[in-house]
Amino acid sequence: SRGKYVYFVDSDDILIPQALDILHATAEHTDADVIHMSGYYETTQDDDHPISIKSLKLEREPYNKAGLLNENIFYRLDRCCQRFDSGEGIRPMAWLFCCKKSALEDFNLNFEPIISEDELFSFELLCNVKKIFIIHKALYIYRKRQNSIMSNYNFKRFANGIFSLKIVVDKMKFVMNQNHFLKDNPKFQENVIWRMLEGFINNHIKQF
Repeated sequence: SRGKYVYFVDSDDILIPQALDILHATAEHTDADVIHMSGYYETTQDDDHPISIKSLKLEREPYNKAGLLNENIFYRLDRCCQRFDSGEGIRPMAWLFCCKKSALEDFNLNFEPIISEDELFSFELLCNVKKIFIIHKALYIYRKRQNSIMSNYNFKRFANGIFSLKIVVDKMKFVMNQNHFLKDNPKFQENVIWRMLEGFINNHIKQF
């Protein structure tokens, strides 16, 4: 990447018109390290015909505090691990985050080669970057496809899920032990890990 900002789009999804303009303008105005969208659209369309935004289902993020996210690390991780229907959760999909490239470089934030790598990446973002700005806008169209990776339940995906669990736990422990507020709080760390794993297992292991 050669730009000031980095934004991720899954290969089968779509952005609404002017989405990048809005993210860029918000990032420049707030000088935030990360902009987090609070909503997105959903469609089950499998073909590549034009999509009408008016006919899409709007998925509204239950996190309802627009503006700068609290910098308190305990608050952030608690929100990261909340169930999404609780009214306080922050969804962990990478395509809801627009990031300063410098922030990704400063903290060496990358995607691990695991299933559902978004969740661990989002966890590291919340642990490391200082300034996260929440906007209540839906700029992304998440397209559910019958032949997508997320809809295929086979042995390979099950094995990847088990393999990924260990990487997630080890990386979460490492990241939290780098934080001087968290490294001396093993009970909180254990609680965060178990809550993250509960969601991961429900999404990627329970079906088997």
